[in-house]
Amino acid sequence: MSKISIIMPVYNGESFLSNTVNQILAQDFDEYELIIVDDGSVDKSFEICNEFAIKDFRIKVIQQKNKGISAARNRGLKEATGKYIAFMDQDDEITTKWLKIMYEAAESNMTDITRVGYRIIEVDQNNNMIAKFDSVTKTEIINKSNLLNEFSLFRDHFQSVWNCLYKKDLIEYSQVKFNEEMRFGGEDITFNIMLFPFINRVAKISDVEYIHYKRKNTSTSVKFNQNRIDSILMLNSIEISIISNIYKGQDKNKWMISESTANLCLLISLICKSGSLTMNEKKEYLKKLRIESTLKQYKMDINTALFLINKYVKRYIAGYLFKFKMWNLLIKLGEKRVGEKI
Repeated sequence: MSKISIIMPVYNGESFLSNTVNQILAQDFDEYELIIVDDGSVDKSFEICNEFAIKDFRIKVIQQKNKGISAARNRGLKEATGKYIAFMDQDDEITTKWLKIMYEAAESNMTDITRVGYRIIEVDQNNNMIAKFDSVTKTEIINKSNLLNEFSLFRDHFQSVWNCLYKKDLIEYSQVKFNEEMRFGGEDITFNIMLFPFINRVAKISDVEYIHYKRKNTSTSVKFNQNRIDSILMLNSIEISIISNIYKGQDKNKWMISESTANLCLLISLICKSGSLTMNEKKEYLKKLRIESTLKQYKMDINTALFLINKYVKRYIAGYLFKFKMWNLLIKLGEKRVGEKI
């Protein structure tokens, strides 16, 4: 039994795989297994992975028909034997301390999820850097009671899975899996939100140990896709259901409004930044969301309004414009990347 199971989905990643796997093999921590799930690649990815597996007994390669990243991760979870679970994308990079820092923090603090800082690098088709952003938070341990007081804090800091270490018992007990209907984004944050009711303690570590790449020619994050809209709406429904079961009274209403407007910001950003949609098409998408979506307009009391204005003013503005159908202003805000940091 390994201490950590690393799950890495692979799909047509021959250009990056050798570098990624070598970085895992270079870790200061060596008590792990690497489970590579080849999700129906049509390039040489499977052959490259097998070559590594022949040389290192810790590497296990699984091949399946193309079902998407969520299905690949779920297959990896079935095969995992470690006490903890880590995830890595096929084209990302890590420091040599990535596993060791997370494992030691998880063991010493008995955490369910341990998060490290990460860097996002956006590159163009020629691998030239366009933008760089560091997601860093202070190092701290957060218990259940504090998490309940700051639902949005958990959402803000636990949006991805590849910079986190999960206790396997947590995943097995909760029976949470990745949503296989989400094929173009949204699966990471949904997975974390579904785990929220079962979490007792998390750790945040300020060190940047993971580098995530957004590639213009390959990343689903830069493509407009109806499935991404549907995924965000599914996430919103899940969040509202969880909030309804956990909170009561004013707290319940506050978090429902906060999270619904957060998801609204994501949708606005997705729609308005699309270069393939005309202004009229953007308006029609927003109007349709207003009529058909789960983004209900909950009654906002003064305390909730002040909370949003003080902590999430962009959410408040977007919710206000959406409620009163002020489409032109909403689109202008969206084009300025309102939903980039919510």
